[in-house]
Amino acid sequence: MKTKVVDNINTAGGFQRWVRERNELADISEVEFLKSFNGMKLRPKKVFSVDLMMEASKMMLPFLADRHWTFYRTINSDDVFVTSDTPVVLYNKDFEEHMVPGVAIKGTDFIFPINPNLCLVASYSTEEKYATPSKDTVISINRLIANKSHKYVFGNSNNFFKLFGSHP
Repeated sequence: MKTKVVDNINTAGGFQRWVRERNELADISEVEFLKSFNGMKLRPKKVFSVDLMMEASKMMLPFLADRHWTFYRTINSDDVFVTSDTPVVLYNKDFEEHMVPGVAIKGTDFIFPINPNLCLVASYSTEEKYATPSKDTVISINRLIANKSHKYVFGNSNNFFKLFGSHP
């Protein structure tokens, strides 16, 4: 960053001319400017984006805590969950299928398949619990996950009937 600024100063014809063109820093010398510039702490973009993500996460916590969390665990080897290139599905029955509901909207559920036999669902409409889902529930969740995917759906079987109840 410092090299880029110094190159810009040199390209502009030197520090004094660079300062005059910007109508700034007129009371500071080139040496003082570079010394103060060396003291600046710059945060790399990656750190900045992680900070933003953490701040957003803090704002989301109340909405996540409001929901009832259910772990669906399958027992039958034919009942398996799929996942997709959208690993966490947001679903709201009041929204059209192509729309993405907001996280803070009361009717929005989160569906997160963890592995073929475990799926976490956060919802306002269910009770907090551990549950063994019926085959129909697994198929409904799998269809929802497939419908909300961008392009790819992943499962531990190529048997569409097993995963979705029929060919899509």
